[in-house]
Parts: sequence; C-alpha cells; structure tokens
Amino acid sequence: MRQTAGPLEFVNGLTNNPIHTIYSTLNSTLPSGVTTVLSASSSGICLWNFGGSEQRPFMVLEAGNQGACISLAYSPSSDDMVASFRPRIDNSSEMTSSQSLLTAAHALEQGVQGSHVHLKRVGSNFYQKLAVTCANVNDVRLL
Repeated sequence: MRQTAGPLEFVNGLTNNPIHTIYSTLNSTLPSGVTTVLSASSSGICLWNFGGSEQRPFMVLEAGNQGACISLAYSPSSDDMVASFRPRIDNSSEMTSSQSLLTAAHALEQGVQGSHVHLKRVGSNFYQKLAVTCANVNDVRLL
C-alpha cells in the first residue's frame, strides 16, 4: 500500500542534492541481511549498505571528478554501471526562467561535451573504472 503522509525512513546522505537514480544491487561479498543500494545525484554516485552495523553512504570515488552526474545505469547480472556526466555550471550567474527555457530547448539540440564512465564492482565497497568516453550530453539541469 502506498504511504504518502511521509517517508518510511529518512537517512542522512553526503549532500543535500536530490537523488535522481536509485538501484538495489546484488552484493554477495556482504553478510546476509545487508542490502546494498546505489544512488546518484549531481554530486556523484553513492553506495549505501543497509542492515549492517555501519549504515552510511560511501562516494564511489573511482568515477573521478567528471562534473555533475546526470544519469546512472546499473546491470545486476554483471555488477557493471555506466554514469553520465556534464560540466558543472557556476550558480553565481543564474538566468531568468524564460532564459532557462530557451537554453534548455537549445541544449536538447546541441548538448555539451560530457562523459560516460563505465565502472565494475571489484569488492564489497569498491569499483574499478573500466572506460571513459567523451560524448555530447544534455545540458538541461534541475534548478
């Protein structure tokens, strides 16, 4: 049954940035009863372990400093993930909403130079960077 009065549980993360993607992962290296979750926000990728003695998020640092994370895809069968990044935008030069809409429409056509990072789990809380590919990515961002 859907419960909309409030969250079932609230957990403090590493940033206040909203999470745009979340995956429950399979992690056979952890003890029974521990659930692992991957989340992504503009700050990057976080790995969460729930049900164990230590319930805190870990940043997946192996993704590197590629910019703002805009997308995350995860394959449970291979424990691989691909994260997409765009350059960070300076918040000191905010535009009006009409300018933002025009910029968003233009970004869908043009895009910006970003990257896709391929990572694979190599331990309970560690990933290995397998590849980085430059690509045009969407510049639309959450305000």
